[in-house]
Amino acid sequence: MSSIPPLFHTVSREFGFSIWLKSILISIYLLELVGASAITTLGCVACTLLQIDWGRSAPLWFAGYLFVYNADRLQLDPADRLNTPLRFSWEMRLRGCRIVLVWISAGVLGAWPVLTGRFWLLFPLAVFTGLLCFYSRPIPGAGFRLKDLPYLKSLLAPAAIAIVLVPWPALESGNVPGQKEWLVFSWIFLILTINALIFDYRDIVGDRLNGIKTIPAWLGHRRTCGLLMLLSAVLVFVSVALSWLRLAGPFTPGALTLGCAILLWSLRWRARPALLSLLADGLLFLPAIGEWLR
Repeated sequence: MSSIPPLFHTVSREFGFSIWLKSILISIYLLELVGASAITTLGCVACTLLQIDWGRSAPLWFAGYLFVYNADRLQLDPADRLNTPLRFSWEMRLRGCRIVLVWISAGVLGAWPVLTGRFWLLFPLAVFTGLLCFYSRPIPGAGFRLKDLPYLKSLLAPAAIAIVLVPWPALESGNVPGQKEWLVFSWIFLILTINALIFDYRDIVGDRLNGIKTIPAWLGHRRTCGLLMLLSAVLVFVSVALSWLRLAGPFTPGALTLGCAILLWSLRWRARPALLSLLADGLLFLPAIGEWLR
């Protein structure tokens, strides 16, 4: 009987630690630290393929992503209650952390161009990040959100991010984007579009109820799966082309093929929204894994 209290305390400590660790991991994900890391990693891979220095751009990618997404989510979106109940239930708990991240990332966005001697970047960065902050919140005086753009909502973020990750560093390095650069741009855009469509697929029910017109909300579950299969096949084809041209390593097409297969399988078996979100973001890391194996 004397061994029961120590055992009870041990189990309690382990249980408390597991809850604390789970809370930390959820916070890291919901504060978009994983998303910012994924986008930055994807940009580094794109620049590596094109033999461009990514060091000057990576801090801006990371800080810009954190600033835009956390500033946007300071205002609750009614659709999140149904689409992402976990994020909705944690919004007030994480609000203070979001505000801190917004100020820190804004500081990086303001300081990094100055430190690297690119003062001219301050104005376009302010305009670009400021505009994207109205993705889920109404533009003052207009009562209109960027995500209210019919069907373009599913392509807006992938296009904007792909432009920032490929043509922008190419131009800054003194290279006019040519066939090689646009091929890598198309590759990055495909990866980001599949990622975005997976999230919109997850949110079909809530988006339809709230009148948000996304491509998956228009196509429905079955036809969206067909579209994702087509885009996955095109992505694998472009990955093989990049490998054949010796821009990407031989393992990159295989890594993306496996990632797309797992995503499509998760749609078929109706994975939980949280797992689907993790798998969609995991796709963004696969090019880096393929290049690391190289």
